[in-house]
Amino acid sequence: MIIKITVDGKDIYSQKGWTILKALSYLKIDIPNLCDFRFDNINNAENKNLSFITEENKLNCKLCIVKIKRKNEDSYNFKYACNEIVENGMDIISEDEEIASYRKALLNSICYSHNAVCLNCKVDYNCKLKKYFDLYNITAKNSEENNKEKILSDNKFNNKFVNEIKDIVKTFN
Repeated sequence: MIIKITVDGKDIYSQKGWTILKALSYLKIDIPNLCDFRFDNINNAENKNLSFITEENKLNCKLCIVKIKRKNEDSYNFKYACNEIVENGMDIISEDEEIASYRKALLNSICYSHNAVCLNCKVDYNCKLKKYFDLYNITAKNSEENNKEKILSDNKFNNKFVNEIKDIVKTFN
């Protein structure tokens, strides 16, 4: 069954039962995510010391945060696109200032906490992590200047997201 959703003010159609991430990916709308980030994707990296990759070789990154408003709701709520199923009449904001700040803080924390080899990697945009570092202007220099505590104490985020970022960063160490 096909349903109608609104993404960033544009009406689009999606398959019922798909996640927001899958529906938007199918329509070539890029929601930052590292759900399928695997060591195989970066096998040309010069330094293979990538301790942030889990035993299962998969990350739970939380970069796919979006704002959604269901048909009968008055306000938007933060949800993760990889976890949320599209519903008929759903309104989705895929990027705004708050979302970009959250993603940038998370990427800064990832870069800071594990000394990313990605910043000088030759793989370029075959690697999603490198792509998002560049998209959000994350560099080793600004990651060092914005240490974890400074980033995570930013008042733009509510406590739920600050705690999630801290938990994610712990898994990358």
